[in-house]
Amino acid sequence: MLNPLPRKKKRFSESVLNEMRRLHEGELKEVVELFVSQGRFQGVEEAGLSFLTNTRKKGLEDTIKALKAQKRIILYDKERGVLIHADFLEKARTEIIKTLEKYHRDFPLRTGLRKEELRSRTEGASNPKLFNYLITNLAQEDIIVLDKEYVHLKGHKVVLAQDQEKIREKLEQVYLKSGLQPPYFKELKETFPGRTGEEVLEVMVKDGVLLKVKEDLYFHRKVIEKLENELVEYLKKHGEITTPQFKDITGVSRKYTIPLIEYFDLTQLTVRVGDSRVLRKR
Repeated sequence: MLNPLPRKKKRFSESVLNEMRRLHEGELKEVVELFVSQGRFQGVEEAGLSFLTNTRKKGLEDTIKALKAQKRIILYDKERGVLIHADFLEKARTEIIKTLEKYHRDFPLRTGLRKEELRSRTEGASNPKLFNYLITNLAQEDIIVLDKEYVHLKGHKVVLAQDQEKIREKLEQVYLKSGLQPPYFKELKETFPGRTGEEVLEVMVKDGVLLKVKEDLYFHRKVIEKLENELVEYLKKHGEITTPQFKDITGVSRKYTIPLIEYFDLTQLTVRVGDSRVLRKR
């Protein structure tokens, strides 16, 4: 028996016949490499190679060690001891890079792809363990950048076109002038063509010019920083602040007061104690 766990193959195929010859006549090193290769993107558990090759575990150790040293097979899942062939590892790696390259070409204003979306777009990445292994290695090699839940190529930079730069300037002026009473973005986006306004907004948030306080509600960083300084000064002097007192500081309605005070809780500047907020100890 050449293969105890054969897959369905095309009858009389030259590649299949060649594979059978390698299993029958090949050295142990060649046979092990072939079985790992047949595991494709899922790979093969190291513990199962003894059964597949009909070889004692001790006899396999040196062969597997040699193939690992030559980087013909790679251990990508230490927990289960799963090996993948170098050819399939490279295919999955290349696919991830090409997927990101295409995404950056198609959406130059977006930071990158969400990790799960990237995984769903690549054949080899359907294996979560392999995907995480590759993403970790590509990041360590400085080929990609992991930005929270997003992934982008190292050299990717968002560059706005002239018309987009004008939209950015317009948005910045709107949020600066409106101070603590900015319009919800849904009131603004209809004034821009297509998704341009949303895409420019995303860039401004990424660059830290605008801060997202809650869904669809953004403030200019300078406005938030000024309010933060006033809040810290008040808390250092009085020890605590209630929502009505915070409303007096801001001079705006609860429509903005509540999201703002909750934002400072979320950013861990303040912590709620009963009906008041105090400075969070750091």
